[in-house]
Amino acid sequence: MRSTTARLAGMGFAAGVLFGACGGGGSSSGAAPGHGSPQAVLAGVIQSLQKSRSVVSICQWYVPSEQSRCRSTLGHLPVGLDNGREIPTNSQRATIQGARVGNVAISPTDTEAIAVIVADKFCVVSPCLSNHDPNAGLPRGSETFAQAWNRVQGNSSSTNPTLPLTKVKGKWYLGG
Repeated sequence: MRSTTARLAGMGFAAGVLFGACGGGGSSSGAAPGHGSPQAVLAGVIQSLQKSRSVVSICQWYVPSEQSRCRSTLGHLPVGLDNGREIPTNSQRATIQGARVGNVAISPTDTEAIAVIVADKFCVVSPCLSNHDPNAGLPRGSETFAQAWNRVQGNSSSTNPTLPLTKVKGKWYLGG
């Protein structure tokens, strides 16, 4: 799990100063939440955060072998300061505005995917993610899927809107 927890952390899901100064709600569009496609997993992540507004709610979308680690990691992160005191994760709420699933690139072996979050504001950690390019981070020009996958895995910037997904026993999950 270099992981997707670290990946989500860097992307605005789970590390550093959680829940920056963002406001509002949002909605996803396209696929219904589920594990039938990479788009369905991202729709589930967005819906989970909108409904519970707890960052730990996304752990159900991870590869099953990573879910316990996800809950442990995300459930214990300090998220910022309030009058000099650390604020624990469980007292914070995610904020999403205009979030939806962008485009997806699937590996030639149909076992890995790169998916894009498009959002006006997607705040789970600070700085908030803002992306309006549904193709951000997907393979470009002559870049192969493997090259793009490695680039996505190596970029934990909170402004990178891409997430790696893996297919396990016919179902898609966050992770890679």
